Amino acid sequence: MSCRTEKERQQGEIAKWIAAEPGDFSFVSPHLSEQGLPCDDGYNPRVHASVLEAVVRERAGQHHPASWFYRHPDGSATHCETHDIQLDADFFPELPLTESWEDDQEYALINDYLNWKAPQLLMLPYLSKTTRDRLEKLAVNQAEVVDRLWRLYPEIHNHGLLKSARVEAKIRTANRN
Repeated sequence: MSCRTEKERQQGEIAKWIAAEPGDFSFVSPHLSEQGLPCDDGYNPRVHASVLEAVVRERAGQHHPASWFYRHPDGSATHCETHDIQLDADFFPELPLTESWEDDQEYALINDYLNWKAPQLLMLPYLSKTTRDRLEKLAVNQAEVVDRLWRLYPEIHNHGLLKSARVEAKIRTANRN
């Protein structure tokens, strides 16, 4: 969870992590699909997101402590309450979920999720050049999302690639009308 002001931090109760906004059933894991798991089983229209959320909850553990940290521009962080805990930038993963998973099945699921979120993740301001380049290549698979969000990207490394995705989005939109 994140917030912008001290007031927001004090008002917010730490919510459980969810893979997608309520009503968004668009996350489909190619890995889970290959294993024959449907993304909608008739009862749950977001089966793949539910599996992902269970994996993340299991990794976090039953009694995971929640603390607020102020993230500095260099990626390091200071504990908001005590100010005596300083954490290096490499303590937190660069992306919202760590990509370090020992289980190959979990790694594949997390990878599918980060690939799906690539257009949104490009809005993060402090991505490394390598990560931004990788996300730009993945994001173009969702041309219409890129076209909607590209103005919010603090940096673009491959202008030609993202421009071609935006042109594709315009063509798709025009063909639907």
